[in-house]
Amino acid sequence: MLLLTVSPWDEPKRLRRQLAEVLSQDSDIVYVTLPFGLRKPACNTDRMDGSIRVISLAGPPVPLRLFLRFPALRLAYERILAWQLGRRLVDTANISAVFCFTSNYPTLLARFQHVPVIYVANDDHASMAGSLFARKIILRDQARAIALCDRVVSVSEVIARKLSQHGKPVHVMYPGHNCEVLPLDHFSNSERLERSVCFFGYIDWRIDFDLLTFLLNNGWYVALIGPVIGTAHLIAGLQERFPERFDVLPAVAAEQAVDLLARYEVLIVPYHYRTAEQAAVMELPNKMFVYFSALRPVVTTWMPNLKLVESGLIYRAATHDEFLSLCLRAIEEDSAAYAARRRRVSQENTWETRRSTLRALIEGADSPLLPEVVS
Repeated sequence: MLLLTVSPWDEPKRLRRQLAEVLSQDSDIVYVTLPFGLRKPACNTDRMDGSIRVISLAGPPVPLRLFLRFPALRLAYERILAWQLGRRLVDTANISAVFCFTSNYPTLLARFQHVPVIYVANDDHASMAGSLFARKIILRDQARAIALCDRVVSVSEVIARKLSQHGKPVHVMYPGHNCEVLPLDHFSNSERLERSVCFFGYIDWRIDFDLLTFLLNNGWYVALIGPVIGTAHLIAGLQERFPERFDVLPAVAAEQAVDLLARYEVLIVPYHYRTAEQAAVMELPNKMFVYFSALRPVVTTWMPNLKLVESGLIYRAATHDEFLSLCLRAIEEDSAAYAARRRRVSQENTWETRRSTLRALIEGADSPLLPEVVS
């Protein structure tokens, strides 16, 4: 089975790698990182990580921005990548299915028309485009890629409705997780840092640092766990101002984060989206299941289509003042009964529980287990 993506294997485990690991339990997996933008690998690599074969393609030394404006150059580049990949995958007859996480190189998909090809959309890339021209290119590439795929799956109903405009049904499958859920007695017996919040994930442009500053000014302890991307100067400023109550911990895999997260009273998603369109696609990120595995309540900023917004699970705030108020409410309302609900939700949404859905996506129309279609 083949997974095509622009996300490097060695990044903190994201959806693509999690999917590769769960599929590797009963299939041979080849994980291919394709070059794109700043993610361009320095050189071609081909290695084994456990039972999974990991290939990275560096691509020719040509500035990738040129491909947005010169379609002929883009096509030539795709053909070179197809040739590089073909050299490494000599016997494509052994590939049983392809999961494609990128629309950047649709020409590659034409090589695999003899097996099921599943396009996986886990972001609304068009809404994140830096210009109308780039957005147009992304939408065009999506249409080309989807036309070459047998099935399309999305992690969001909002994204699914947008992709369905390309003429194919789109299935919705929310991400799972591979975390060990803490036992219920951990809720009563473990110590938590008083008036503390913690975020786990990429510490990037989405983080609302004004909100973190607001919490710190109100006497809260704030911890962040994850890789820092483009926000080091903001973090340095908070560390200088609040050395005793602001901490940034190194990135760890979700499976190792659960015990760390359980040390804090409230787990947060302090995202600040540039547009309402970007906020709308957030429905049920697998971060939530990692949080629930730690048996802690969750407070988020405003994401209008977020699932599981109810007492004891997820509290959603529209303003900084409301965010602070909901953190206090989450602590006040917290109970063993709520912790048991979080534990149950986490157990019901592991990647293991998604295996039948993944198998259905490969088998196609003959499977009664295909996930819901959004049109």
